Amino acid sequence: MKNHPDLKNIEKIARIMDSKFKIPGIPFSFGLEPIIGLIPFAGDLTTLVIQSMLALKMLRHGASGEVAVRMFINIFLDTLLGSIPILGAVIDFFFKANTKNLKLLKEHYHENKHTGSAKKVILVFFLACVSLIIATIIGLILLFKWIWDLLAAYWF
Repeated sequence: MKNHPDLKNIEKIARIMDSKFKIPGIPFSFGLEPIIGLIPFAGDLTTLVIQSMLALKMLRHGASGEVAVRMFINIFLDTLLGSIPILGAVIDFFFKANTKNLKLLKEHYHENKHTGSAKKVILVFFLACVSLIIATIIGLILLFKWIWDLLAAYWF
């Protein structure tokens, strides 16, 4: 990390977004992300842009393909989970994508972890996305069938 002076800035921004503030007497910290995320749509979009800019900056410092994919999966999950009304605000306090991504980058530089191709991670993520899409389609079909059956029973 000492070879990359910009990474100190990345650490500062990750800390501000994920763990800058502490409540006295409680061993828990939080950052601006869950606060910004309270603004419907614009908050999630803002944090997505900030997280993506941080990840791109990390990539410019030589993160491997595997690290890149893991970082963007963290960002995707944080954005997806954070966009759930009410529950998403709570999740934003605990799922700290910037901190996770910074940890991945430090492991990459200091411990030489996560080097090489991202094919396995991409495949697992792709399969998870396809499974989620299929489950959503099945759920919607069942929901529409249930509504149709209710309406049919009421009107016919």
